[in-house]
Amino acid sequence: MYCYYQGEMKVTEGTEVCLLEDVVATVKSTFENYGVCAYKDFNDPEIIIVDFSNSCYVSEGEARVFVEKARSLGWKVNAKIPYYGDYEGWMVITDNEIEEYSTDEMAVMEYLESDEVKKAKEIAENAVSTSVYLFLREIFGKEEYSETVIENSEWIANELVEDHPSEFLLGCLRKEIREGDYNLDSAGSDEVEFLLVDLFDLNKEEVDKVVDIFKKAKEDDNGQ
Repeated sequence: MYCYYQGEMKVTEGTEVCLLEDVVATVKSTFENYGVCAYKDFNDPEIIIVDFSNSCYVSEGEARVFVEKARSLGWKVNAKIPYYGDYEGWMVITDNEIEEYSTDEMAVMEYLESDEVKKAKEIAENAVSTSVYLFLREIFGKEEYSETVIENSEWIANELVEDHPSEFLLGCLRKEIREGDYNLDSAGSDEVEFLLVDLFDLNKEEVDKVVDIFKKAKEDDNGQ
């Protein structure tokens, strides 16, 4: 079975300086096809392109050997290389780490990296941040919101009492506690505990867990 790899690799400085003449020498010692060339990126001279995208191709073994040589020389290689032949797919290289994907898997990955999905993700992140803001303002007694707002914040309380709360949610919470004025002294803590029970019907164990999350976030904010 044999596949043809056509594309380009981007080689950059890692732990060692990456010089064009050294990359050219490594290309010549690795690839049998004389059509493989190396040159500086026209837009970014810090990047050296190893090009086998048009009239030539390389083998999987050669591509992997080149990456290993680059790693040993202290360089970084990044690439997305399609291949075809006895089977089809993509070789994705991220800082010298190689992974293989089918054409279907690659299509899904590219969709997830599209502007459309990124925009939807940004909207979702903003929505979570807003929900966290309203949740904290309510349980710290800074605002009194409508029953609808409380109901829409209930998922946060439920998520915080899970064994492994969402890291993204915890990150939003830490950020809001850093930027806001949330009092966790004795009196403030008592009010938070009361409102967690009153508004979200948490039991004592659950309340203690949520308050502990708040305290740790506050300690992080204070550099402790």
